[in-house]
Amino acid sequence: MWALLALLFTLTFLLWSWWKKSVRLPSANFPNGPIGLPLFGYLSILTEKNILVALDKAHDQYGEVMSVNIGPGPRTVVTGDYQVLKEVFKDDKATPRPADQMWFHKEFRFGDDATGARGILFSQGEEWHEQRRFALRRLRDFGLGKSSMEELIQEEIQQLCALLEKEVNHPLKMDLIYNLSVVNALWTLITGSRLPLHDPHIKELVHKIDELVKERGTGKLLLIFPWLRHLIPERIGWSKQKRIFANLFAFLDKVIEEHREHFARNKEVVKESPNDFIDAYLAKVDDSSPGSSFYGEQGLKSLKIALLDLLLAGMETTSTALSWITLYMIRYPEVQAKVQNEVLTQVGRSRLVSLEDRANMPYTEAVIQEVMRISCNVPLSVLHSAQADIHVGSHRIPRGTSIIQNLHRVMSNPRIFAEPAKFRPDRFLDSEGKCYVKNDHNIPFSIGRRDCLGKSLARAELFLFFSTIMQRFSFESVHADLSKINMEPIVNFAQTPPPFEVIIKRLK
Repeated sequence: MWALLALLFTLTFLLWSWWKKSVRLPSANFPNGPIGLPLFGYLSILTEKNILVALDKAHDQYGEVMSVNIGPGPRTVVTGDYQVLKEVFKDDKATPRPADQMWFHKEFRFGDDATGARGILFSQGEEWHEQRRFALRRLRDFGLGKSSMEELIQEEIQQLCALLEKEVNHPLKMDLIYNLSVVNALWTLITGSRLPLHDPHIKELVHKIDELVKERGTGKLLLIFPWLRHLIPERIGWSKQKRIFANLFAFLDKVIEEHREHFARNKEVVKESPNDFIDAYLAKVDDSSPGSSFYGEQGLKSLKIALLDLLLAGMETTSTALSWITLYMIRYPEVQAKVQNEVLTQVGRSRLVSLEDRANMPYTEAVIQEVMRISCNVPLSVLHSAQADIHVGSHRIPRGTSIIQNLHRVMSNPRIFAEPAKFRPDRFLDSEGKCYVKNDHNIPFSIGRRDCLGKSLARAELFLFFSTIMQRFSFESVHADLSKINMEPIVNFAQTPPPFEVIIKRLK
Protein backbone atom coordinates (compact mmCIF):
# COMPACT_ATOMS: atom_id res chain seq x y z
CA MET A 1 0.00 0.00 0.00
CA TRP A 2 2.71 2.47 1.05
CA ALA A 3 4.81 1.45 -1.93
CA LEU A 4 1.89 2.20 -4.28
CA LEU A 5 1.32 5.61 -2.67
CA ALA A 6 5.01 6.39 -2.93
CA LEU A 7 4.95 5.44 -6.62
CA LEU A 8 1.88 7.60 -7.27
CA PHE A 9 3.47 10.51 -5.42
CA THR A 10 6.68 10.13 -7.39
CA LEU A 11 4.86 9.97 -10.72
CA THR A 12 2.72 12.97 -9.78
CA PHE A 13 5.79 14.95 -8.74
CA LEU A 14 7.61 14.08 -11.97
CA LEU A 15 4.57 15.04 -14.08
CA TRP A 16 4.21 18.29 -12.15
CA SER A 17 7.93 19.09 -12.58
CA TRP A 18 7.82 18.32 -16.30
CA TRP A 19 4.65 20.40 -16.70
CA LYS A 20 6.18 23.37 -14.85
CA LYS A 21 9.22 23.20 -17.09
CA SER A 22 7.18 23.05 -20.29
CA VAL A 23 4.80 25.93 -19.44
CA ARG A 24 7.28 28.34 -17.85
CA LEU A 25 8.68 31.14 -19.94
CA PRO A 26 12.27 30.36 -21.04
CA SER A 27 13.39 33.89 -20.15
CA ALA A 28 12.05 37.09 -18.66
CA ASN A 29 11.51 38.73 -22.06
CA PHE A 30 10.07 35.66 -23.80
CA PRO A 31 6.53 36.36 -25.14
CA ASN A 32 3.90 35.66 -22.48
CA GLY A 33 0.83 33.49 -22.99
CA PRO A 34 -1.78 31.25 -21.40
CA ILE A 35 -0.67 28.44 -19.10
CA GLY A 36 -1.28 25.12 -20.79
CA LEU A 37 -2.64 22.00 -19.14
CA PRO A 38 -0.40 18.95 -18.58
CA LEU A 39 -0.12 16.89 -21.80
CA PHE A 40 -2.80 18.92 -23.62
CA GLY A 41 -1.24 22.39 -23.60
CA TYR A 42 -3.47 25.35 -24.46
CA LEU A 43 -6.76 23.45 -24.38
CA SER A 44 -8.72 25.82 -26.64
CA ILE A 45 -6.64 24.66 -29.61
CA LEU A 46 -8.19 21.22 -29.17
CA THR A 47 -11.68 22.24 -28.10
CA GLU A 48 -12.42 25.13 -30.48
CA LYS A 49 -13.75 24.09 -33.88
CA ASN A 50 -11.81 26.99 -35.40
CA ILE A 51 -8.20 27.24 -34.18
CA LEU A 52 -8.14 30.90 -35.23
CA VAL A 53 -10.83 31.68 -32.65
CA ALA A 54 -8.71 29.98 -29.97
CA LEU A 55 -5.63 32.00 -30.93
CA ASP A 56 -7.64 35.24 -31.12
CA LYS A 57 -8.71 34.75 -27.51
CA ALA A 58 -5.10 34.36 -26.43
CA HIS A 59 -3.95 37.33 -28.54
CA ASP A 60 -6.68 39.52 -27.04
CA GLN A 61 -5.38 38.74 -23.57
CA TYR A 62 -1.61 38.54 -24.12
CA GLY A 63 -0.94 40.74 -27.15
CA GLU A 64 -0.02 40.28 -30.78
CA VAL A 65 3.21 38.48 -29.90
CA MET A 66 2.53 35.67 -27.46
CA SER A 67 3.29 32.01 -26.81
CA VAL A 68 1.24 28.85 -26.28
CA ASN A 69 1.85 25.22 -25.47
CA ILE A 70 0.62 23.00 -28.29
CA GLY A 71 0.18 19.62 -26.66
CA PRO A 72 2.98 18.42 -24.37
CA GLY A 73 5.72 20.32 -26.23
CA PRO A 74 7.55 23.53 -25.21
CA ARG A 75 6.08 26.95 -25.85
CA THR A 76 5.56 28.05 -29.45
CA VAL A 77 5.68 31.75 -30.30
CA VAL A 78 2.67 33.04 -32.23
CA THR A 79 2.88 36.48 -33.78
CA GLY A 80 0.08 38.39 -35.45
CA ASP A 81 2.00 41.66 -35.70
CA TYR A 82 3.12 42.75 -39.17
CA GLN A 83 6.21 44.68 -38.07
CA VAL A 84 7.37 41.81 -35.87
CA LEU A 85 6.89 39.31 -38.72
CA LYS A 86 8.80 41.60 -41.05
CA GLU A 87 11.69 41.83 -38.59
CA VAL A 88 11.76 38.14 -37.66
CA PHE A 89 11.73 36.92 -41.27
CA LYS A 90 14.02 39.53 -42.82
CA ASP A 91 16.97 37.09 -42.88
CA ASP A 92 17.74 33.39 -42.51
CA LYS A 93 17.45 33.20 -38.72
CA ALA A 94 13.85 31.96 -38.88
CA THR A 95 13.88 30.03 -42.17
CA PRO A 96 14.31 26.48 -40.72
CA ARG A 97 11.43 24.13 -39.93
CA PRO A 98 10.89 22.72 -36.41
CA ALA A 99 12.85 19.57 -35.56
CA ASP A 100 9.87 18.04 -33.73
CA GLN A 101 8.14 17.52 -37.10
CA MET A 102 10.92 15.21 -38.35
CA TRP A 103 8.89 12.09 -37.57
CA PHE A 104 6.53 13.12 -40.37
CA HIS A 105 9.28 14.04 -42.83
CA LYS A 106 11.08 10.75 -42.24
CA GLU A 107 7.94 8.94 -43.35
CA PHE A 108 6.96 11.04 -46.37
CA ARG A 109 9.85 13.32 -47.35
CA PHE A 110 12.91 11.07 -47.11
CA GLY A 111 13.97 13.10 -44.07
CA ASP A 112 16.71 12.41 -41.58
CA ASP A 113 17.87 14.08 -38.37
CA ALA A 114 21.17 15.26 -39.89
CA THR A 115 19.97 16.95 -43.08
CA GLY A 116 16.22 17.47 -42.63
CA ALA A 117 13.58 16.84 -45.30
CA ARG A 118 13.84 16.77 -49.07
CA GLY A 119 12.03 19.08 -51.47
CA ILE A 120 11.33 22.81 -51.17
CA LEU A 121 8.70 23.39 -48.47
CA PHE A 122 10.44 21.66 -45.57
CA SER A 123 14.13 21.43 -46.53
CA GLN A 124 16.73 23.28 -44.48
CA GLY A 125 19.84 25.42 -44.83
CA GLU A 126 21.90 25.18 -48.00
CA GLU A 127 19.66 22.42 -49.38
CA TRP A 128 16.67 24.74 -49.17
CA HIS A 129 18.64 27.55 -50.84
CA GLU A 130 19.73 25.22 -53.65
CA GLN A 131 16.29 23.76 -54.26
CA ARG A 132 14.40 27.07 -54.14
CA ARG A 133 16.90 28.87 -56.38
CA PHE A 134 16.80 26.08 -58.94
CA ALA A 135 12.99 25.88 -58.93
CA LEU A 136 12.54 29.63 -59.38
CA ARG A 137 15.15 29.88 -62.13
CA ARG A 138 13.92 26.90 -64.09
CA LEU A 139 10.21 27.73 -63.76
CA ARG A 140 11.02 31.18 -65.13
CA ASP A 141 12.92 29.56 -68.00
CA PHE A 142 9.80 27.61 -68.89
CA GLY A 143 7.50 30.61 -68.81
CA LEU A 144 6.74 31.67 -65.21
CA GLY A 145 6.26 35.43 -65.30
CA LYS A 146 6.48 35.57 -69.12
CA SER A 147 3.93 36.01 -71.88
CA SER A 148 4.11 32.28 -72.66
CA MET A 149 2.82 31.55 -69.16
CA GLU A 150 -0.05 33.96 -69.74
CA GLU A 151 -0.93 32.07 -72.90
CA LEU A 152 -0.94 28.78 -70.95
CA ILE A 153 -3.29 30.25 -68.36
CA GLN A 154 -5.58 31.69 -71.03
CA GLU A 155 -5.79 28.29 -72.71
CA GLU A 156 -6.91 26.73 -69.43
CA ILE A 157 -9.46 29.51 -68.94
CA GLN A 158 -10.91 28.84 -72.38
CA GLN A 159 -11.32 25.18 -71.50
CA LEU A 160 -12.93 26.07 -68.17
CA CYS A 161 -15.34 28.52 -69.80
CA ALA A 162 -16.35 25.83 -72.29
CA LEU A 163 -17.10 23.55 -69.33
CA LEU A 164 -19.09 26.29 -67.52
CA GLU A 165 -21.04 26.98 -70.71
CA LYS A 166 -22.50 23.49 -70.45
CA GLU A 167 -23.65 24.14 -66.88
CA VAL A 168 -25.64 27.34 -67.29
CA ASN A 169 -29.08 27.95 -65.76
CA HIS A 170 -29.08 25.19 -63.16
CA PRO A 171 -27.46 24.69 -59.74
CA LEU A 172 -23.82 23.65 -59.87
CA LYS A 173 -21.75 22.44 -56.93
CA MET A 174 -18.49 24.39 -56.84
CA ASP A 175 -16.47 21.42 -55.61
CA LEU A 176 -13.03 21.24 -57.28
CA ILE A 177 -14.35 23.22 -60.27
CA TYR A 178 -11.25 25.38 -60.48
CA ASN A 179 -8.63 22.86 -59.32
CA LEU A 180 -8.28 21.01 -62.61
CA SER A 181 -7.69 24.18 -64.64
CA VAL A 182 -5.29 25.71 -62.12
CA VAL A 183 -3.14 22.60 -61.77
CA ASN A 184 -3.03 21.99 -65.52
CA ALA A 185 -1.13 25.21 -66.27
CA LEU A 186 1.49 24.23 -63.70
CA TRP A 187 1.48 20.62 -64.93
CA THR A 188 2.45 21.86 -68.40
CA LEU A 189 5.50 23.65 -66.96
CA ILE A 190 6.49 20.61 -64.92
CA THR A 191 5.96 17.83 -67.44
CA GLY A 192 5.86 19.56 -70.82
CA SER A 193 2.39 18.23 -71.63
CA ARG A 194 -1.16 19.42 -71.09
CA LEU A 195 -3.94 17.09 -70.04
CA PRO A 196 -7.59 17.63 -71.05
CA LEU A 197 -9.89 18.50 -68.14
CA HIS A 198 -11.75 15.21 -68.51
CA ASP A 199 -8.52 13.15 -68.34
CA PRO A 200 -8.84 10.61 -65.49
CA HIS A 201 -5.18 11.02 -64.51
CA ILE A 202 -5.41 14.76 -63.84
CA LYS A 203 -8.71 14.21 -62.03
CA GLU A 204 -7.10 11.57 -59.84
CA LEU A 205 -4.16 13.87 -59.08
CA VAL A 206 -6.43 16.77 -58.11
CA HIS A 207 -8.60 14.60 -55.85
CA LYS A 208 -5.56 13.12 -54.08
CA ILE A 209 -3.98 16.52 -53.43
CA ASP A 210 -7.27 17.92 -52.16
CA GLU A 211 -7.77 14.86 -49.97
CA LEU A 212 -4.26 15.18 -48.57
CA VAL A 213 -4.68 18.86 -47.64
CA LYS A 214 -8.00 18.19 -45.93
CA GLU A 215 -6.73 15.14 -44.06
CA ARG A 216 -3.58 16.93 -42.84
CA GLY A 217 -5.67 19.85 -41.63
CA THR A 218 -8.12 17.77 -39.61
CA GLY A 219 -5.49 15.68 -37.81
CA LYS A 220 -5.07 17.89 -34.73
CA LEU A 221 -4.51 14.98 -32.37
CA LEU A 222 -1.93 13.40 -34.68
CA LEU A 223 0.05 16.64 -34.91
CA ILE A 224 -0.03 17.18 -31.15
CA PHE A 225 0.40 13.54 -30.08
CA PRO A 226 2.30 11.88 -32.96
CA TRP A 227 2.96 8.72 -30.92
CA LEU A 228 -0.74 7.86 -31.29
CA ARG A 229 0.02 6.76 -34.86
CA HIS A 230 1.59 3.63 -33.39
CA LEU A 231 -1.46 2.81 -31.23
CA ILE A 232 -4.55 3.78 -33.24
CA PRO A 233 -3.29 4.55 -36.78
CA GLU A 234 -6.67 4.13 -38.46
CA ARG A 235 -8.70 6.18 -36.00
CA ILE A 236 -6.14 8.99 -35.83
CA GLY A 237 -6.00 9.33 -39.63
CA TRP A 238 -2.41 8.12 -39.99
CA SER A 239 -3.26 5.09 -42.11
CA LYS A 240 -5.36 7.21 -44.46
CA GLN A 241 -2.55 9.72 -44.90
CA LYS A 242 -0.13 6.92 -45.75
CA ARG A 243 -2.52 5.61 -48.40
CA ILE A 244 -2.94 9.07 -49.93
CA PHE A 245 0.81 9.68 -50.04
CA ALA A 246 1.41 6.23 -51.52
CA ASN A 247 -1.06 6.95 -54.34
CA LEU A 248 0.44 10.37 -55.01
CA PHE A 249 3.98 9.00 -55.07
CA ALA A 250 2.96 6.18 -57.41
CA PHE A 251 1.50 8.79 -59.76
CA LEU A 252 4.65 10.94 -59.63
CA ASP A 253 6.98 7.91 -59.93
CA LYS A 254 5.38 6.99 -63.22
CA VAL A 255 5.82 10.49 -64.64
CA ILE A 256 9.43 10.71 -63.44
CA GLU A 257 10.30 7.28 -64.80
CA GLU A 258 8.96 8.20 -68.25
CA HIS A 259 11.19 11.28 -68.21
CA ARG A 260 14.20 9.28 -67.01
CA GLU A 261 13.82 6.81 -69.86
CA HIS A 262 13.62 9.66 -72.36
CA PHE A 263 16.60 11.34 -70.71
CA ALA A 264 18.70 8.16 -70.91
CA ARG A 265 18.02 7.85 -74.66
CA ASN A 266 18.55 11.54 -75.46
CA LYS A 267 20.85 12.83 -72.73
CA GLU A 268 22.83 15.39 -74.72
CA VAL A 269 19.76 16.80 -76.46
CA VAL A 270 17.80 17.11 -73.20
CA LYS A 271 20.74 18.75 -71.42
CA GLU A 272 21.13 21.25 -74.23
CA SER A 273 17.42 22.03 -74.48
CA PRO A 274 15.24 20.63 -71.66
CA ASN A 275 11.56 20.52 -72.50
CA ASP A 276 10.21 21.00 -68.98
CA PHE A 277 11.04 21.25 -65.27
CA ILE A 278 11.59 17.49 -64.81
CA ASP A 279 14.01 17.39 -67.77
CA ALA A 280 15.98 20.29 -66.30
CA TYR A 281 16.04 18.65 -62.87
CA LEU A 282 17.31 15.33 -64.28
CA ALA A 283 20.06 17.20 -66.13
CA LYS A 284 21.03 18.91 -62.86
CA VAL A 285 21.14 15.54 -61.07
CA ASP A 286 23.35 14.11 -63.81
CA ASP A 287 25.82 17.01 -63.56
CA SER A 288 25.94 17.25 -59.75
CA SER A 289 28.81 16.24 -57.47
CA PRO A 290 28.78 14.68 -53.99
CA GLY A 291 27.70 17.22 -51.37
CA SER A 292 25.00 18.72 -53.57
CA SER A 293 21.34 18.13 -52.70
CA PHE A 294 20.89 17.19 -56.38
CA TYR A 295 23.48 14.41 -56.32
CA GLY A 296 22.58 10.80 -56.98
CA GLU A 297 19.79 9.05 -55.15
CA GLN A 298 19.15 12.04 -52.89
CA GLY A 299 18.64 14.20 -55.97
CA LEU A 300 16.00 11.83 -57.35
CA LYS A 301 14.23 11.76 -53.99
CA SER A 302 14.32 15.56 -53.89
CA LEU A 303 12.82 15.71 -57.38
CA LYS A 304 9.79 13.69 -56.31
CA ILE A 305 9.19 15.82 -53.21
CA ALA A 306 9.81 19.05 -55.13
CA LEU A 307 7.07 18.06 -57.59
CA LEU A 308 4.72 17.33 -54.70
CA ASP A 309 5.51 20.71 -53.13
CA LEU A 310 4.94 22.61 -56.36
CA LEU A 311 1.61 20.91 -56.95
CA LEU A 312 0.45 21.40 -53.36
CA ALA A 313 1.37 25.07 -53.26
CA GLY A 314 0.37 25.79 -56.85
CA MET A 315 -3.05 24.19 -56.87
CA GLU A 316 -4.67 24.40 -53.49
CA THR A 317 -4.23 28.07 -52.60
CA THR A 318 -5.20 29.47 -56.01
CA SER A 319 -8.22 27.24 -56.55
CA THR A 320 -9.41 27.90 -52.99
CA ALA A 321 -9.09 31.65 -53.57
CA LEU A 322 -11.15 31.39 -56.78
CA SER A 323 -13.83 29.47 -54.89
CA TRP A 324 -13.91 32.20 -52.23
CA ILE A 325 -14.19 34.87 -54.94
CA THR A 326 -17.15 33.02 -56.45
CA LEU A 327 -18.87 32.76 -53.07
CA TYR A 328 -18.42 36.48 -52.39
CA MET A 329 -19.78 37.35 -55.84
CA ILE A 330 -23.05 35.53 -55.19
CA ARG A 331 -23.28 37.07 -51.73
CA TYR A 332 -22.59 40.60 -53.02
CA PRO A 333 -24.09 40.82 -56.55
CA GLU A 334 -23.62 44.61 -56.61
CA VAL A 335 -19.84 44.04 -56.35
CA GLN A 336 -20.01 41.46 -59.14
CA ALA A 337 -21.88 43.95 -61.35
CA LYS A 338 -19.19 46.60 -60.80
CA VAL A 339 -16.45 44.14 -61.74
CA GLN A 340 -18.32 43.13 -64.89
CA ASN A 341 -18.85 46.75 -65.84
CA GLU A 342 -15.14 47.47 -65.44
CA VAL A 343 -14.13 44.39 -67.47
CA LEU A 344 -16.50 45.24 -70.31
CA THR A 345 -15.50 48.92 -70.30
CA GLN A 346 -11.77 48.27 -70.35
CA VAL A 347 -11.62 45.06 -72.39
CA GLY A 348 -14.96 44.56 -74.10
CA ARG A 349 -16.09 41.17 -75.42
CA SER A 350 -14.04 40.80 -78.58
CA ARG A 351 -10.69 39.82 -77.03
CA LEU A 352 -9.21 37.93 -74.10
CA VAL A 353 -8.34 39.70 -70.87
CA SER A 354 -4.58 40.24 -70.58
CA LEU A 355 -2.32 40.91 -67.63
CA GLU A 356 -1.62 44.28 -69.23
CA ASP A 357 -5.26 45.17 -68.48
CA ARG A 358 -4.69 44.89 -64.74
CA ALA A 359 -3.41 48.47 -64.45
CA ASN A 360 -6.68 49.74 -65.93
CA MET A 361 -8.92 47.58 -63.73
CA PRO A 362 -8.40 48.85 -60.16
CA TYR A 363 -11.77 47.71 -58.85
CA THR A 364 -11.27 44.13 -60.05
CA GLU A 365 -7.85 44.05 -58.39
CA ALA A 366 -9.32 45.54 -55.19
CA VAL A 367 -11.98 42.81 -55.08
CA ILE A 368 -9.32 40.09 -55.45
CA GLN A 369 -7.21 41.65 -52.69
CA GLU A 370 -10.17 42.00 -50.34
CA VAL A 371 -11.24 38.38 -50.87
CA MET A 372 -7.65 37.25 -50.23
CA ARG A 373 -7.57 39.34 -47.07
CA ILE A 374 -10.88 38.32 -45.56
CA SER A 375 -10.66 34.63 -46.52
CA CYS A 376 -6.95 34.27 -45.66
CA ASN A 377 -6.40 30.94 -47.41
CA VAL A 378 -3.44 29.70 -45.35
CA PRO A 379 -4.04 31.55 -42.08
CA LEU A 380 -1.09 30.17 -40.09
CA SER A 381 1.28 29.61 -43.01
CA VAL A 382 3.90 26.89 -42.32
CA LEU A 383 5.75 26.46 -39.02
CA HIS A 384 9.19 28.05 -38.71
CA SER A 385 11.97 27.59 -36.16
CA ALA A 386 14.64 29.98 -34.86
CA GLN A 387 18.16 28.75 -35.68
CA ALA A 388 19.65 31.54 -33.55
CA ASP A 389 18.38 33.83 -30.81
CA ILE A 390 16.11 36.48 -32.32
CA HIS A 391 15.66 39.86 -30.62
CA VAL A 392 12.63 41.80 -31.81
CA GLY A 393 11.27 44.78 -29.90
CA SER A 394 11.22 43.90 -26.21
CA HIS A 395 11.08 40.16 -26.93
CA ARG A 396 13.75 37.49 -27.20
CA ILE A 397 12.97 34.31 -29.11
CA PRO A 398 15.58 31.68 -28.15
CA ARG A 399 17.22 29.33 -30.63
CA GLY A 400 15.11 26.24 -31.31
CA THR A 401 11.76 27.95 -30.62
CA SER A 402 8.96 27.16 -33.06
CA ILE A 403 7.27 30.22 -34.61
CA ILE A 404 3.76 30.51 -36.05
CA GLN A 405 2.86 33.36 -38.39
CA ASN A 406 -0.74 34.31 -37.64
CA LEU A 407 -1.50 35.88 -41.02
CA HIS A 408 -5.21 35.88 -40.18
CA ARG A 409 -4.51 38.17 -37.24
CA VAL A 410 -2.36 40.53 -39.34
CA MET A 411 -4.99 40.85 -42.07
CA SER A 412 -7.87 41.39 -39.64
CA ASN A 413 -6.14 44.09 -37.59
CA PRO A 414 -8.82 46.80 -37.06
CA ARG A 415 -6.14 49.50 -36.77
CA ILE A 416 -5.09 48.77 -40.36
CA PHE A 417 -8.33 47.44 -41.86
CA ALA A 418 -11.34 49.23 -40.41
CA GLU A 419 -14.24 46.88 -39.69
CA PRO A 420 -12.14 43.88 -40.78
CA ALA A 421 -15.04 41.40 -40.70
CA LYS A 422 -16.89 43.39 -43.39
CA PHE A 423 -16.32 42.76 -47.10
CA ARG A 424 -15.21 46.14 -48.43
CA PRO A 425 -13.17 46.12 -51.65
CA ASP A 426 -13.01 49.93 -51.62
CA ARG A 427 -10.46 49.75 -48.79
CA PHE A 428 -7.93 48.98 -51.56
CA LEU A 429 -8.89 52.05 -53.62
CA ASP A 430 -7.94 55.71 -53.31
CA SER A 431 -10.37 58.29 -51.97
CA GLU A 432 -11.85 58.83 -55.45
CA GLY A 433 -12.19 55.09 -56.08
CA LYS A 434 -10.17 55.32 -59.30
CA CYS A 435 -6.79 53.84 -58.40
CA TYR A 436 -5.78 50.60 -56.70
CA VAL A 437 -3.83 51.21 -53.48
CA LYS A 438 -1.57 48.43 -52.23
CA ASN A 439 -1.57 47.69 -48.49
CA ASP A 440 1.66 46.06 -47.27
CA HIS A 441 -0.22 44.44 -44.38
CA ASN A 442 -2.21 42.28 -46.80
CA ILE A 443 0.13 39.25 -46.89
CA PRO A 444 -1.83 36.15 -48.01
CA PHE A 445 1.39 34.68 -49.45
CA SER A 446 3.32 35.15 -46.18
CA ILE A 447 6.39 37.36 -45.82
CA GLY A 448 10.17 37.19 -45.85
CA ARG A 449 12.66 34.91 -47.57
CA ARG A 450 10.46 31.86 -47.27
CA ASP A 451 7.26 33.34 -48.65
CA CYS A 452 5.19 31.51 -51.27
CA LEU A 453 7.35 30.36 -54.18
CA GLY A 454 4.48 30.60 -56.67
CA LYS A 455 2.93 33.91 -55.66
CA SER A 456 3.54 35.56 -59.05
CA LEU A 457 1.80 32.65 -60.80
CA ALA A 458 -1.06 32.75 -58.29
CA ARG A 459 -1.60 36.49 -58.75
CA ALA A 460 -1.62 36.12 -62.53
CA GLU A 461 -4.06 33.20 -62.41
CA LEU A 462 -6.42 34.94 -59.99
CA PHE A 463 -6.66 38.04 -62.13
CA LEU A 464 -7.01 36.25 -65.47
CA PHE A 465 -9.45 33.57 -64.29
CA PHE A 466 -11.68 35.97 -62.37
CA SER A 467 -11.82 38.78 -64.93
CA THR A 468 -12.32 36.44 -67.91
CA ILE A 469 -15.16 34.58 -66.18
CA MET A 470 -16.76 37.94 -65.28
CA GLN A 471 -16.46 38.90 -68.97
CA ARG A 472 -18.72 35.99 -69.92
CA PHE A 473 -20.83 34.85 -66.97
CA SER A 474 -22.68 35.91 -63.85
CA PHE A 475 -22.91 33.86 -60.68
CA GLU A 476 -26.22 33.76 -58.80
CA SER A 477 -27.13 32.16 -55.51
CA VAL A 478 -29.60 29.31 -55.19
CA HIS A 479 -31.05 31.28 -52.23
CA ALA A 480 -33.50 34.09 -52.87
CA ASP A 481 -32.54 35.48 -49.46
CA LEU A 482 -28.79 36.16 -49.76
CA SER A 483 -28.41 36.35 -45.98
CA LYS A 484 -28.91 32.56 -45.94
CA ILE A 485 -25.63 32.00 -47.80
CA ASN A 486 -23.20 30.31 -45.45
CA MET A 487 -19.92 32.25 -45.35
CA GLU A 488 -18.42 30.40 -42.38
CA PRO A 489 -15.00 28.99 -43.35
CA ILE A 490 -13.83 25.45 -42.83
CA VAL A 491 -10.46 25.82 -41.11
CA ASN A 492 -7.92 23.07 -41.75
CA PHE A 493 -4.43 23.77 -43.07
CA ALA A 494 -6.18 25.96 -45.63
CA GLN A 495 -9.24 28.05 -44.81
CA THR A 496 -11.77 26.85 -47.37
CA PRO A 497 -15.32 27.98 -48.12
CA PRO A 498 -18.21 25.76 -47.03
CA PRO A 499 -19.83 23.64 -49.76
CA PHE A 500 -22.07 25.81 -51.92
CA GLU A 501 -23.96 25.85 -55.20
CA VAL A 502 -24.24 28.56 -57.83
CA ILE A 503 -26.43 29.20 -60.84
CA ILE A 504 -24.33 30.29 -63.80
CA LYS A 505 -25.89 32.74 -66.25
CA ARG A 506 -24.49 33.92 -69.54
CA LEU A 507 -23.64 37.60 -69.24
CA LYS A 508 -26.13 39.59 -71.30
